Amino acid sequence: MKKTIFLLALFTGIASAQPLQLDMDVFAERREEFMKKMEPNSCAIFPCKPEYLRNLDVEYEYRQESNFYYLSGYEEPESILLINPSAPKQKVVMFVRKRDPGRETYDGPRSGADGAMKMFRADTAYLFDLRSRGDDFRTAVYRHLAWGGTLYYNFGINPKMDEMMREMFVERRASGNFPIIDPSPILAEMRLIKNDGDLRMGMRKAVEISVKGHIEAMKSVEPNMNESELQAVHEFTYRRNGSPRNGYGCIVGSGPNSTILHYNKNTRVMKEG
Repeated sequence: MKKTIFLLALFTGIASAQPLQLDMDVFAERREEFMKKMEPNSCAIFPCKPEYLRNLDVEYEYRQESNFYYLSGYEEPESILLINPSAPKQKVVMFVRKRDPGRETYDGPRSGADGAMKMFRADTAYLFDLRSRGDDFRTAVYRHLAWGGTLYYNFGINPKMDEMMREMFVERRASGNFPIIDPSPILAEMRLIKNDGDLRMGMRKAVEISVKGHIEAMKSVEPNMNESELQAVHEFTYRRNGSPRNGYGCIVGSGPNSTILHYNKNTRVMKEG
C-alpha cells in the first residue's frame, strides 16, 4: 500500500468558551474585584463593540467587546456598561436598546431595560440609542462621576461613543478636569488568572471541543481533499458539540501553505505525496 505524507499546518484554534448557560454570580464577582482595583471616587464606562455592515442590510456576525462581556455577560450591541463603586445603590448601570417587536422578528429577542436588571443584575438600566444625542446617558454619567474623580474609558473601541466622550470630557476638560485612564491593564491582569468561576463558565468544555475538532480533522485528511473541506470537518465538530463560534479563524495550510503563518484562504487541493 502506497504511503502518503502530508505537510499540513492545522492551526484551527480553540472553540469559543461561551457557555450555553451563564452563571451571573461569576460576572458579579468579576465586577466586585474590578471595583476594588479602581481609584477612589472613580467611575468606569465600557462601550460595546459596534455593528458593521457586510452588505446592504446584512451585518457581520456580532461579537461583544471582550472586557464588556467579561464584566457583564451581555452580548447585545448598542449598549454601555457603567460601574461606580462609590454609589450608595446604583453601582452597576446599563444602557441598552429598547424592546422592538418588529426588529426582534428579524434579529431575535432583546433584553430591554427590565431584562438588563433581572437577567444581568444591573442595579438600574436606561434605554439608550447611540444614534441620538444620548441625553439620558449624559445625565446619568455626570450624576455618577464625582467632581474631580477619575474616569476609566478605553478610546478606540466604538467611534460613536468616542465622539460623545470627547465632547463630554476632553473638549470641556477645563470645566470638568476628569483624569481619563484606560481600564484595560487592570482587566488584563485579572483575566490572566483563571479561577473556579472561569472554569465553571465553560473553559474546560471549550478545550474538550477543540480537541475533538482537531482529532476529527486529522482523521479526515486524504489525497485530493480541499483545505476548505478539512476546515468544514473541524468547524462542524465545534457546532455539533455546542460551541457557537471559533475562538479565531481557521488556518488550514497544506504543502507550501503550511509555512504561511497566517494563511487563511484554505482553498488548496491537498495532493498525494
